[in-house]
Amino acid sequence: MASKKEPYETKQVRSDRQAQKLVRQGWELVGQSGGALMTARTYTLRRPNPKYKG
Repeated sequence: MASKKEPYETKQVRSDRQAQKLVRQGWELVGQSGGALMTARTYTLRRPNPKYKG
């Protein structure tokens, strides 16, 4: 969970299906790392932090 000082909440997932599900829920895909094997990929997603006080 992100603190009130951070403008974005981030999450990392290892599954392509989980990443697609989060994108449908409003998360933005900001990074992908890993090789050609599906099990080695890591997706980084973010969304605006609802608790952010900027």
